[in-house]
Amino acid sequence: MGSIISVKESRGIINRINNGHAWVSLVDNCSSEGSTCHAEGGGCGACGGKKSGRTVRASLDSDMSVTPGMLITVRYTEINELLGALIVFGIPLGSALFSLFLWYIIAPGRAESGLSILSSGAAFAAGFIPVRIIDGIFRRRYPSRIIPPLPQR
Repeated sequence: MGSIISVKESRGIINRINNGHAWVSLVDNCSSEGSTCHAEGGGCGACGGKKSGRTVRASLDSDMSVTPGMLITVRYTEINELLGALIVFGIPLGSALFSLFLWYIIAPGRAESGLSILSSGAAFAAGFIPVRIIDGIFRRRYPSRIIPPLPQR
């Protein structure tokens, strides 16, 4: 059984810097290493036209001097893919199904009306609010960091 949270390190190129954060395109996490277009030096996702596979927002320390285009190493935390999918899809779908369930209990004759479908759609959209809150808590608790390079001797 895999772990729920894993810490990874990867090299990446800084895209932009804003408000003490750097947006870094990772270059080490390609999963298509066996494909022929990756072997041509196109990078991760090059067959589909993407320049990089993943972008991570990393916190910057005040004494760190980095510039866009710089190749750096970043440490970031990932949540298990199945748990992430359960959170992202399960909460909104669960809230929509709960809304339909309430319609069937409270007013079974109107459970297939336009109002019930509209309220289920609103419950589905409102289900993304806790997803966003969970994402914010996770990012604050496990921030991505740029690993400063070792001093040259």
